[in-house]
Amino acid sequence: MWYGERIGKRRRSANPVFTMCCKRDHSINNGRGPFVFRMSGENYHRIGDIVPEPGQAPKFSQLYIIDTLNEIKNRLDAYAGSDRAAAKKLREPLVLLLKNMLDQCNPHVKAFRSARDRFDVEGSTGYRMRLIESRQSDGRTHNLPTANEVAALIPGDFVLNMETRDIVLESTSGKLQRISELHPAYLPLQYPLLFPYGEDGFRLNIPIGFEDSTARKRKNVTMREYFAFRILERRWEAPTITRSGRLFHQFLVDAYTMIESSRLRYLWLNQKKLRSSSYAAIQKAAMRAGAKMAEQGSRIFIPATFTGGKRPEILCRVFKMKLDNLISELTKKSGSLFGPVAAVMYTIEFQKRGMPHAHILVFMEKGSKFPTADDIDKIISAEIPDKTVDPDLYVIVGDCMMHGPCGAAKKDNVCMVNGKCSKMFPKPLNIRTSIDANGFPAYMRRIDGRFIEKNGIRLDNGFVVPYNRDLMLRYRAHMNVEWCVQTRAVKYLFKYIHKEPDYASAAMDKEDEDGVIDEIKTYYDCRYITACESSWRILAFPTHFRTTSVEKLGFHLPDQELVFFDEDEPIESILNKKTVNQSMFLAWFIANRKYAEARELTYAEFPTKFVWKSGTRKWVPRKRGFAIGRIAHIQPSGDELYFLRVLLNWVRGPTSYEDIRTVDGVLYHTYEDACYALGLMDDDKEFIEAIKDASDCSSAMYARKLFARMLVSKSLSQPHVVCEATWEYLTDDILYKKRQETGRPDMNLTIAQIKNIALTEIENHLLSNGRSLKKWPHMPKPENFGDYNGNRLIDDELNYVVEDQLKENERLMAMITDEQRGVYNQILDAVLNDSGGVFFLYGYGGTGKTFVYRALSSAIRSKGMIFLNTASSGIAALLLEG
Repeated sequence: MWYGERIGKRRRSANPVFTMCCKRDHSINNGRGPFVFRMSGENYHRIGDIVPEPGQAPKFSQLYIIDTLNEIKNRLDAYAGSDRAAAKKLREPLVLLLKNMLDQCNPHVKAFRSARDRFDVEGSTGYRMRLIESRQSDGRTHNLPTANEVAALIPGDFVLNMETRDIVLESTSGKLQRISELHPAYLPLQYPLLFPYGEDGFRLNIPIGFEDSTARKRKNVTMREYFAFRILERRWEAPTITRSGRLFHQFLVDAYTMIESSRLRYLWLNQKKLRSSSYAAIQKAAMRAGAKMAEQGSRIFIPATFTGGKRPEILCRVFKMKLDNLISELTKKSGSLFGPVAAVMYTIEFQKRGMPHAHILVFMEKGSKFPTADDIDKIISAEIPDKTVDPDLYVIVGDCMMHGPCGAAKKDNVCMVNGKCSKMFPKPLNIRTSIDANGFPAYMRRIDGRFIEKNGIRLDNGFVVPYNRDLMLRYRAHMNVEWCVQTRAVKYLFKYIHKEPDYASAAMDKEDEDGVIDEIKTYYDCRYITACESSWRILAFPTHFRTTSVEKLGFHLPDQELVFFDEDEPIESILNKKTVNQSMFLAWFIANRKYAEARELTYAEFPTKFVWKSGTRKWVPRKRGFAIGRIAHIQPSGDELYFLRVLLNWVRGPTSYEDIRTVDGVLYHTYEDACYALGLMDDDKEFIEAIKDASDCSSAMYARKLFARMLVSKSLSQPHVVCEATWEYLTDDILYKKRQETGRPDMNLTIAQIKNIALTEIENHLLSNGRSLKKWPHMPKPENFGDYNGNRLIDDELNYVVEDQLKENERLMAMITDEQRGVYNQILDAVLNDSGGVFFLYGYGGTGKTFVYRALSSAIRSKGMIFLNTASSGIAALLLEG
């Protein structure tokens, strides 16, 4: 047992010694916390030549062929070159034991040994080695591939009808070859200790080995299903993979990146053929002689449906079970934890250390929203429990719900930014819970003498993260519970709930030399994958959940519905497709003709009573369940599509486009005219609604930019009326941002101050477009514009790159003298401890005064602080940056 445990602990260290192709990742494991394997960018495996270049030592697969008399030493030397610390932990007897095991059991190793024997007799010149992709057997443990089946040594030049995924290794080409993730040897070549018998990894056409009651169209196992099977333990299989410790982390990340790469490669290979265009554009193309569909429409990149401890898969499964149990408790109709619940939604995120956590938003039924401070105290506590009365809760809160220590007690904590806690701890102490005018709660945090000691520092109620007592005792985990009733608070939770790494990458459209946007490459460049996230996705657990369905409702102008087609498809075939005139929007007209109940509903209300069947392309009456509709957002650009969307919020039961444009029996020529006839355009009502609508799904910053755009485009007849009607939506993040910037959770601003800051930001947007609020006489103007807009000099001083300043400081500190260091430390301590002081540095020219100034400036600027250099002469000024 002891020997097996020792091998398990060293397995990730030993694996690269025997791997035949390897790409190392240096993880973020310098700080505290458990081991993490994290990968960034595109993952792939490559393999090199059979023989090393002249003068080069053998490595990877070459170690099985070259200088095998000194193989053990060569392996340790090769590994020491990349990781000396880990190499010191390996022992020659252990490496010899593993080498002999692989020589005896592994067909891939046997194939390389056969090449060695041939080279010993005939030399390596003119030989190539082919790693074969196809299999006669299924490659499982009880039907293992043979050495002849996995590889073949081929003399001289050759022309063979090889599989496209076969890998041909040259003797000395000096190039690396990429191994396809669909090659059966992809995993056993990388992880010989996890696949000691050379068992095949995933390959195409693995048949599904069982039948169930569902009628399956697919007969083969997918890559995700294969890995989901491999990472679970079974009685009849040795748990080699799951018990491999840190190497299991790497395997999980590798597995999920294989799945993702396969999916993205399919999109990349097929996007050249798949295109989309409007029905009207295809009709026009059909009228032109010689029109080619490859020239029509736009390319499709990443579709909207593409979602970027030692046993992370167990951690994820336990976390998912607890999460499911919590959601069940929150949503059950009888005896819910907080009372009657209208809806619940959550999203899963993975922290820097890779652990999963959930952000859950609970919508309470009317009458159960805990509207008063006394109601809040019934479900949320922000105080340390009494150790004698509630000892279990005291221990749990101390372990899971105490922030810090940070602030003056520990200025180097990870939460500290510019000398302040980014989470605004410690919180102010309050004798009772209160709700301020802006809807933010200040929980009861009394001065009761209770404390919890962490790292030798006593923490009082100001450091408690709000929690619910019942949840703490039941789940014994970190569970922050917050109260939010105001719309603005809910909206910012939604913003966090919908934040995902791939959303950020989708906004970074980069063009290559040919001007082509490659979203897939950008996605690869932006994503980070850890073992826990890989486990979560391999096991097909949802990353988003909601109890109330939301139907996204598309709409379009006549003949402007999108049609998808292959670039080689004939135009006649495209125009004659049955689905061309069966969009969701057109099917709404048909349902309105067919059902009397439908004619009482607007488009957004339609999903509450009807269900969209994508298979038959029809709306049918809803028999069970509930859903709400959400009409796709359109920016107020002033075109007909925008005015059509405005009308869809008012018109009930239309059976045609003409019905939408009909008001009081009069058919209007345009949708804009119909809006005017309904009075929707009076007093800029549609623009007021546009800002409110945008505020529902976007930040107030976006709403301010939208208002500025309306001013620039001269869309508003009475801008001051629109501003006054929407100022609450234009300013709902101002107080929150100021509290974050100042680190003062109790900060309050007057309504006039909040409006003034919002007007300042709007003025900045206008100035960037060559406009100013001064051009609109009735619009309010920001007061003290320079004060609220920030000092340009201060902005410049805060614009230094912190990383560059840190490197400069490290460079200077390596050259500093002991005398200079004493001056440097005394001044820097006075700055960092905020003790102040006046210092006079005296010395002759060339004694290093400027050197000390540069060291101090780089040290202070590397912390995001301001350092102002002043000089009485031009020469001195040139020596000091800034």
